[in-house]
Amino acid sequence: MRIIIMSLKCFVKVGSVNNLSDARYFSAMNVNLLGFKLMDKNEDSITLESLNEIKNWISGVEIIGEFGNSNINYINGFIKNFSFDYIQVNYPCLIEDVEFDKNKVILNINEFKKINPENILDDLLVNYKDVFLINIDFKNEESLILSNKLFEKNFKVLNGFNHSIPFIKTMINQKKFYGISIKGNNEIRPGYKDYSSFSDVLEFLNETN
Repeated sequence: MRIIIMSLKCFVKVGSVNNLSDARYFSAMNVNLLGFKLMDKNEDSITLESLNEIKNWISGVEIIGEFGNSNINYINGFIKNFSFDYIQVNYPCLIEDVEFDKNKVILNINEFKKINPENILDDLLVNYKDVFLINIDFKNEESLILSNKLFEKNFKVLNGFNHSIPFIKTMINQKKFYGISIKGNNEIRPGYKDYSSFSDVLEFLNETN
């Protein structure tokens, strides 16, 4: 019997994964990228040993090392010991010092309370023009303004700020976003998770019509 794997309606990145339950669930849902939380001095991050163990349980999904605001030396040390498909760092970051293909770097923008889209655009165009994706991960009125500005400058943008199905439908129809990003979370207890907060969006994206 031939197994047909359905593709989602748009590109989906899942980040902040730190347990096997999330890794297996989201890879089974056919997401494109799976990001593991690897920040330095963060109690929710996983170890290299755990990451290697989890990798053996999943397939069909590319792996991101999510390093947040970690020290450059820490990042470079980690990526020498694991073959990541992509890495993610928080803006701003001296990515020229990161020993990784810049075309496979995801830039996460998540800490802005008030931003000037024009000023940040200048910086992104000069210092981050080669990154693979920019993930907009803060929720205020400026998030949509910035995402529109980035789209106009031909950046590939992930919507990490509005997961309502009506907005995602509009997003897909207008093709202004490369895709969406969602976050995993901690297990309630080992082997037990509640996925109700993700199910509606993923079910919609898995629908054939």
